[in-house]
Amino acid sequence: MPRDRLKIGIVVNDVDTEVPPAATTVIARAAARAGHTVYMISVGELTYHSDGRVSAVGRKAPRDGADSQEAFLQAIQGPDRPRTTIETGDLDVLYLRYNPLEQPIDRPWEVDAGIVFGQMAVLHGVIVLSHPYTLSYAINKMYLEQFPESVRPRSIITRSYDEVKRFYEE
Repeated sequence: MPRDRLKIGIVVNDVDTEVPPAATTVIARAAARAGHTVYMISVGELTYHSDGRVSAVGRKAPRDGADSQEAFLQAIQGPDRPRTTIETGDLDVLYLRYNPLEQPIDRPWEVDAGIVFGQMAVLHGVIVLSHPYTLSYAINKMYLEQFPESVRPRSIITRSYDEVKRFYEE
């Protein structure tokens, strides 16, 4: 019996800036090669409608996953590539793979857009990976420091080269 195929939306910062070796690209291509319908969605292409609907403009990945990571991205990147409007209810899975901290300073509204979109998708019954209600707690590396010392490695979080060097030498 064939497996059910899923409709998967993957939210990234900007589809056009994704690169072939990125984990998100690898995941998206693997899902497409497994026969799932995959839509890559830039966080700036999410829409909340006044009637409560939530939609996005997605780029449908090649069904066969293409011949390579590079070919996979070439099939979906660029202003001339086809776009499809998708409603959250059209998806089985929404995967939040964008990094809110990498949003341009002139678009501060994008920082929380993916998380809020994910929250709305949950309300519409969509399975959301990188769950939006807990993702906001794990927004930076300090999150791991909340775990008991017995389950986390000794670490340092700093921007100081000298502090990192001292930590390494210890």
